[in-house]
Amino acid sequence: MQVFWIRENGETAFYGADDLPQASYLKYHVAYKSDFDGRKAMELRLKWEKEAKENRWKVLLYHDLERNVIEIK
Repeated sequence: MQVFWIRENGETAFYGADDLPQASYLKYHVAYKSDFDGRKAMELRLKWEKEAKENRWKVLLYHDLERNVIEIK
């Protein structure tokens, strides 16, 4: 799985691909059956959520029906 960070002008946009396709994946700290490696994906989501809060990332979501970009506070 590839993820990426886009950094420009002091801002960071993060794309978590299939490991973070929807905002709800941050709401429930579980391993999803669609995860290739559920335990690792869950751990990465927790790590990314913490880093996103601390550094005010914008998180890009490609499967969320309501939002395609969020900022975790």
